[in-house]
Amino acid sequence: MKADISRDTFQAARDIRRVVMQQGRPWLDADFNEQVAVLLHRLDTLAADLFGEYAAVDSGFQIEPVKDKDKNVKPRTFSALRGRYYVRGLMCENDDGYVSPRPEDFENGQTYLVYLHAWEEYRNSLQEMGVPEPALRGVETCGRTRVRWQIAWEKVGEAEKAKDVDKFWVEFKQRWEAPPARLKIRVAAGPAAQEPCRVSGRAMYRGLENTLYRVEAFEPKPGIVQLKWSRNNASSLLPVKKEGKRLRLAGADLGGSFEPHGWIEVHRGPDDEPYAGGTLHKVESLDREAGSIDLETEPDGSETMFARPWSGVLDLKGGWVPLDQGLEISLDTSKKGELRAGQYWLIPVRTEGGGQVYWLKERGLAADWMPLDDELSNAPAALPQEPDLSTHDTLEKPRMVYRRDHYYGPLAFITFDGTGKLDKDTGIKDLRKPYAR
Repeated sequence: MKADISRDTFQAARDIRRVVMQQGRPWLDADFNEQVAVLLHRLDTLAADLFGEYAAVDSGFQIEPVKDKDKNVKPRTFSALRGRYYVRGLMCENDDGYVSPRPEDFENGQTYLVYLHAWEEYRNSLQEMGVPEPALRGVETCGRTRVRWQIAWEKVGEAEKAKDVDKFWVEFKQRWEAPPARLKIRVAAGPAAQEPCRVSGRAMYRGLENTLYRVEAFEPKPGIVQLKWSRNNASSLLPVKKEGKRLRLAGADLGGSFEPHGWIEVHRGPDDEPYAGGTLHKVESLDREAGSIDLETEPDGSETMFARPWSGVLDLKGGWVPLDQGLEISLDTSKKGELRAGQYWLIPVRTEGGGQVYWLKERGLAADWMPLDDELSNAPAALPQEPDLSTHDTLEKPRMVYRRDHYYGPLAFITFDGTGKLDKDTGIKDLRKPYAR
C-alpha cells in the first residue's frame, strides 16, 4: 500500500485485540491504521474460518457459456454471473457480470483452469475524485482502499487433467507461494578522514529526517528481477502530460519527491498494477519552476499519464549494496528464498538515539525498534510484505509476521469442444464450493 504513512505497525503474530487511546497522548496515523487493520484481520479470518479458503454465495461468479441474441453459444468465451465470492475472507463483489474479452486467448478442444485473483488496493485523492473536500482547496486528507479482483485462466495439460481437483489446486497455489526472499540491513562507516589528527567515520545513519523507506522488487524484463526504492513509501502519484521525453505536471508542483538523476515510474492510468506497475525511466534533469521533467528515454502511451517517483534502482547480485544515508541492504538466500515482482519491505528509520530501525528480533516473529549500529548486520533477515504470505490459521501454515496481500480462488475447469463451443453440462466443472444462505 503506497500511502503517505509514518509506518505500518499491524502484525498478526502479536494477537492485538484493539488499540487504546489514552488521555493527553498524541494520536498517530499508525495507531488509527493499526486499529482498522486489526478489525479487518479478525473479520477476514472469521469469514475464512466459516466459509473455508474460498466460497461463493449462491450463484456468485458462476461460470456460464456466452450466447448471442439468437441464443447461440459464442465460441471460445465464457461469462461469470453477478454475486459475491469470498477468497480467504476477502469479499469480492461482481456487480455487473463478466465476459471474457478475447476469444483468441483460447484454443478449440482445450481445457482451462479459471480462477479469481483478488487484492486490496490503496487509492489516493487523484484516484478517488469525489473524496477531496473543495473547501480545503485540494489538500489531500485520508486515502481509501478498495477490493480489486480479476478473473484469470491458464491452460491445463494432459498430465494435470488426470489429477484430482484438490491436488491440482494445491500444486497451482504452490507456484504462487514459493518461499520468499529475505532482506538484511546494516549501517556502513562514513568516509575516512584525510587529516591525520581526525578519526575515520564510524558506522551510523547519516540522515537528518525520520524516513519510511520502501524497497520493492519489480521485473523490467521477463526473468530479470531488480529492486527499486523510495524514501517516502513511493506515495507520490501525479498526473503528467507527455511531450516526447519530457513530462509536464498538470496543476501540481514537483515537490521534494522528484529528485535529479532519480527514477520515474510512468503509468498509463492512475491504478496500481498488481505486480509490475508501470515502466521505469531515468531522470535526466528537472525544472521545478516550470514543472517539467526530462527523461533519458521516451515512455510509451498517450499524452496524459501518471508519474510515481523513485529514488533509485538496485541490482543485488551478491554482497552488501548501499541504499541511502549509510544504510546498506543485502538479500539473504540461505533459505532458498525467491525474489519476485511484488515483494516489498518497509524500513522505518528514526533519527532519535543515533538512529533506530523497526526490524525483526531473534526473540520471536514480532518486530521491534533496533539501534542502527554495527550489530544491526547480525539481525535476522526480514520477510517481505508480499503477495504470497498468509496469516490465516485455517490454512494450517505457520503464522507469519506480515499480511498476505493477494489471494486466489478457483472458479471452474472449462473445456471447449472441437468447434470452440462451451457446453454448460459437459464443458464446465464448477470449483467454487457454493455457500448457501
